[in-house]
Amino acid sequence: MNIINKIRQNIPNIITIIGFIIVNYSLLMYNLTNNSLYLMFMVLGFLCDYLDGYFARKLKLSSDLGNILDKIVDKINQTLLLVTMTIKFKISKWYLILYIFREIIMFIMRKLKYKPKTSSFHGKFKTFIFPLSLIFFAKDLFFKKIFINLLSAYNLFTLLV
Repeated sequence: MNIINKIRQNIPNIITIIGFIIVNYSLLMYNLTNNSLYLMFMVLGFLCDYLDGYFARKLKLSSDLGNILDKIVDKINQTLLLVTMTIKFKISKWYLILYIFREIIMFIMRKLKYKPKTSSFHGKFKTFIFPLSLIFFAKDLFFKKIFINLLSAYNLFTLLV
């Protein structure tokens, strides 16, 4: 197998890793500089989360490794984003604790076969909402407290559905 075919077979995984690097670099630079330009890059990094799945399905390149890598990257990105929001905007640590609690419960439920291992609308929606929440907070939009409460309620809702 030549190098071109090997790269082609790993396009979704490459996109996942690129998105991971972009998101975490952007979060770090945003924390260090307070420059909102990095928020656009962060959104681009989260967009990679959509694109990796799209290309995996479109090119029929889904794999167990890609599925695991995507889930791990999602959890790390979302947790670091929520940590950034907790520190930078001094929101209650309970939001972070609730999120981590939810993720632990979901992990246990998947292991016990109570929740599907495949992607769901709720997971995709949460991944879409997380970067938007940072933009709302960074731009100091008036409804940011309502938004974080809705995000927390949504986290609880997805435990029940």
